[in-house]
Amino acid sequence: MIKDTLDPPAYEEPTQQSLNGLQQQIEVYEVAQRRGDDRVTEEEVQKVAAAMRNVGDSQTDPKVKAEWYKKADKLTRSDKSTRHRLLKDVKKLVLCLVTIPCSVVGIALSFAGGILRTVGSVLSGAGDVLRGRELESSKITTMISR
Repeated sequence: MIKDTLDPPAYEEPTQQSLNGLQQQIEVYEVAQRRGDDRVTEEEVQKVAAAMRNVGDSQTDPKVKAEWYKKADKLTRSDKSTRHRLLKDVKKLVLCLVTIPCSVVGIALSFAGGILRTVGSVLSGAGDVLRGRELESSKITTMISR
């Protein structure tokens, strides 16, 4: 039951897959670029652009889809120096989009942990009161002086 609530919505899976594919294709391009083979590099640019269009196709918002297509077209029409800058920006964007879900889960777990810690402290204090333990006078003095 809990596992079902933690699964991402069905529409997010194709987006994540296409983002992962784009990230991998950019890495393949960078390896080809380091080798210095211009023919292979041009082929890889076309593959990166296709992967960018694939990310666009996975989007539900037509404006976002159009932006991915625009970036892909700009990439294929650009010269080498502009291409490097564009790919650097796309790589940062993909990294953010891939890691944001993990960050959100981490923040949610941290928040839940804080709540549980507070509840535990309250229950512990209530248990002490119910068992008849008295608070130390130093704790009461400290609490009053604040």
